[in-house]
Amino acid sequence: MSRSLLLEPFRILREKAPFVEYVCRNAGLLFSPRVETLAELGQGQMRYALYDILLSLSVVALIVAYSSAFVVGVDLSSTASVFSNIQALFLGCAYYAYFSTGCFFLLILACMGIRRPAGHTRIQGALLLTLHYARCYSLFLLLIVPLLLFLVDRSLQGMLTIDEYLKDEPVHALYFLVPFLAVYLHCCLLPMKRFWAPSKSDVISFMAVFLVTQLALSFNAWLPSVVKLELKWEIVCARMMASNKVAGLSGEERQAFERSCLARGQ
Repeated sequence: MSRSLLLEPFRILREKAPFVEYVCRNAGLLFSPRVETLAELGQGQMRYALYDILLSLSVVALIVAYSSAFVVGVDLSSTASVFSNIQALFLGCAYYAYFSTGCFFLLILACMGIRRPAGHTRIQGALLLTLHYARCYSLFLLLIVPLLLFLVDRSLQGMLTIDEYLKDEPVHALYFLVPFLAVYLHCCLLPMKRFWAPSKSDVISFMAVFLVTQLALSFNAWLPSVVKLELKWEIVCARMMASNKVAGLSGEERQAFERSCLARGQ
């Protein structure tokens, strides 16, 4: 029996089991990030880039649902329950991801007039860089959404805004920034710089890629929202009533705080 036949069950598992192939693709991006050429695209991983944005949100939903089973003291599903329409968060993430990807394509296509990747036309180079950007964005979603829910949970417990909480817990700010910056630099900026190289200077090439990606991300701030997150104020107030700050109040003060909190949702 040939070796390929022995490995066939594992190949089927990778292709058919939910999210296994997605995890393998992203592991390849993390450990060996590169922009594929046009010749490689037909059999490469970048052809799944737009689909992986949706898959990343599905994986995030699983992380939220089963977080308490993997990390002691963290229950993101409980945090998600404070929103009456948590699906709006996932729809909004997909909306911004595809819009940002489209903006990146237009920006990088305009920049192709400076210099295009060797062996590719302007359109081809812009499309390949855009697909790589979309793959990186799917990784950003895997990092950002669970961390955002974690910060919401901790800020409710301490009755603080997220900014105030991060000032009180600077280590948690590092938990947020370090993975994001590592993925952004290692998986996004450096591979794009090597593939495109708009200048003979590495510094100028790096800055050009950095500016284009930042512009594509910043356009999301101007995009009108299509969905709005709504809070379940009875759950929010119950979480805040259990915080140490409220626990130290007198009975009358606690009742007054609870009434004012519930009134916000009316």
